[in-house]
Amino acid sequence: MSPKDSFEGASDRIGQRLLKWYQKNPARHPWRVQFEPHPDPYVVWVSEIMLQQTVMKAVLKAYPRFLSAFPTVFALAQASPDELQRACAGLGYYRRFALMHRAAQKLVAQKPFRWPSSYDEWILLPGIGPYTGAAIASIAFSEPRAVVDGNVERVICRLLDWRVAPNAPALKKIFLSHAQQLLVEPAGDYNQAIMEFGQNICTPTNPMCHQCPIRGDCLAYERDSQSLAPGPKIKRARMDLALTMRIEQWQGLYHICERDQKSPFLRGIVGFPIERRDAKSPAQKPLGSFKHHITHHNLTVFVYQSKARRKRRSGSYLSKKELTEALTTSLDRKGWKVFQEAMGES
Repeated sequence: MSPKDSFEGASDRIGQRLLKWYQKNPARHPWRVQFEPHPDPYVVWVSEIMLQQTVMKAVLKAYPRFLSAFPTVFALAQASPDELQRACAGLGYYRRFALMHRAAQKLVAQKPFRWPSSYDEWILLPGIGPYTGAAIASIAFSEPRAVVDGNVERVICRLLDWRVAPNAPALKKIFLSHAQQLLVEPAGDYNQAIMEFGQNICTPTNPMCHQCPIRGDCLAYERDSQSLAPGPKIKRARMDLALTMRIEQWQGLYHICERDQKSPFLRGIVGFPIERRDAKSPAQKPLGSFKHHITHHNLTVFVYQSKARRKRRSGSYLSKKELTEALTTSLDRKGWKVFQEAMGES
């Protein structure tokens, strides 16, 4: 019998065992605690957006703060960019929250208001991709739609002893097909089960096979090849890029603004203006520079000082104390540190 045939024959058993493992002792994350008594899709949606490319520890700290600021989708829709940025400070990848804000505004504009109830409806909203759509549709609306993230890919690779790069584009549909085969009802619990199983048991290194409820169906365990399945991910080449950051002063205050679509990074996020450094860049000597890594780019950012003769109509002018609280991205905070050191203010 081939590994594929074996997988197909055992998929229901594997799914049921994962579900049983999860139901015995699910992690009491705050979004689960809130959803159980009052099944509000909003609390699930917020958690799924926060968990994108962010470690659990950071989300557990930020989640209550975010819901305190915006307890409903209506409150989120009415938020200003500054308020939104403060609520998700420290989480990085801020574009996801700007997209969530747009999605909230789109939802509350409906008369009467109605939550999307299916995967096909959710993925029409800004910032909702296949994974997030499947997670919300299954957890909040019990749609039998499997999620596929890095944890799910790793579990499938070990079950089949696939020693492949899990992020290879050709495998995307195959992973989704296999994940759907494993899915059992209730779909929301199962999806949370396999993701939590990957986080806590079938970990990238040193998996806890002695605690694994499905090791009897795992080819990698049988062959002692857990360290080989999956194989290394395909690494995307990083690009070196130089930027300029201008810190403008006016009457002892400092200018920050919402970066528009022309900004090379962090569009829609409030901070110091940044541009690509090229022949048109300032001829003056920079105050200093710093290194930063973002979305497959190695950045060298040169910080400049400028003094305005008149107040700009756009953006805000803040004192040093206000600025320290307003800068939520590590890019801006690094630039502010370079400025303060050059001014002898650190």
